[in-house]
Amino acid sequence: MTLLDLTAVNVAIPMVTVAMHNVEPRVAGAASGVLNTIRQIGTIVGSAAVGAVLQSRLAVALQDEASRRPMALPVGVRGGPARR
Repeated sequence: MTLLDLTAVNVAIPMVTVAMHNVEPRVAGAASGVLNTIRQIGTIVGSAAVGAVLQSRLAVALQDEASRRPMALPVGVRGGPARR
């Protein structure tokens, strides 16, 4: 089983069951639509947060590496005046 399968079995399916348990049948379609929309928004926000953290860490790591090994950088971006 993949991680996605485990997540669906252990989190998503029980979450939907609990969320829809007390919903009246006449509004079940609307409730299902709201639930799926909120779940998708949560996925997007979570993905954006992870992306922002990874981008921040990459920027710091690149700056640290550039300061440790400036001669490995192209002449134009070493921080000093470019020599041609």
